[in-house]
Amino acid sequence: MSLFGGFRTAFFCSTLVAVSLSITPIVCAQPPLNLSGVIEGTVSTEDGTVKLPGAVIVVRTSSGQQVAQQMSDGDGRFSIADLEPARYIVSVTMDGFQASESSVVVTAGAAATLAVDLRIAPIQERVDVTAQSPVSATGSLAATTTVTNAETQMLAPGEGFQSAVRLTPGVIQLGNGDSIDGGRPNQSSVQIGAATLIDPATNLARVALPSGGIDSVSVLPSPYEAEFGRFSSGLVVIQTRRAGDRWKVHVSDLEPALRLKRFTVLQVTGITAWKPSVEFGGPIVKGRVFMEQTAQYHSSRARPTLASMPPACPRACPCISDCSTAREATS
Repeated sequence: MSLFGGFRTAFFCSTLVAVSLSITPIVCAQPPLNLSGVIEGTVSTEDGTVKLPGAVIVVRTSSGQQVAQQMSDGDGRFSIADLEPARYIVSVTMDGFQASESSVVVTAGAAATLAVDLRIAPIQERVDVTAQSPVSATGSLAATTTVTNAETQMLAPGEGFQSAVRLTPGVIQLGNGDSIDGGRPNQSSVQIGAATLIDPATNLARVALPSGGIDSVSVLPSPYEAEFGRFSSGLVVIQTRRAGDRWKVHVSDLEPALRLKRFTVLQVTGITAWKPSVEFGGPIVKGRVFMEQTAQYHSSRARPTLASMPPACPRACPCISDCSTAREATS
């Protein structure tokens, strides 16, 4: 029995090994599963009669992410492989033709075929007409130095246009006026818009304007004579402030300038100057006509320089300056 049992066991083991060897090649010979798909097709025009090489094929997901790009070959064919099963948007473009966009569903192990026929783009003519740029883009041929109201209020708060003029280079204050570019005060002029503000007898500008009503002050040294009426020294052009689309009231410069005792900081002996101003303006006809009204009170106390007057006798110089403007908006 033992001999027979051993023979049966050996026979069973040899049979099992033979079966295993016969099965193993069969399992190894199975090909791997193909989980990707392919999009292939042709690009043509005139209902497929003319193939189009060089067309750009772009494949995007439904969310708009680009996954592949290719150009068609000499026969207009293209083939984009290794695409995951999903729905894709295929766009085809080429110069001179209208772009095409198609939706393609890719399945695993299969090829989705797409035939794209591009239409010839219509011919369009476009002519752009542009005006020739001027030689000079500025409003004047003369060189201009401009001081804004913000700069004047920062460097000389509460002062009028005369202080703004003296902030520009080439302007020197003299006894009877300001010298522009080395000329005499009566060789220059002051303008507000198109109006000239000079005394015909002395040819000097004697005008006081509130600081709040001035938008900017421009100084033109040696301007073009024919343009501004033959001023040989300089011209001061004042731009008044323009009202906005809302009514407003603004009061400024309420703090007086104090006189302190020499070599002290807090011992006040009087007021040197006080120049408060008020501004009022707004639209009369909204978007078309605006009104701006400004007024300023000047009060200064300074010791006279004449030796004949007692040094302890102060001199008070109060005055009120006013400026009102009304403008119509231009388009």
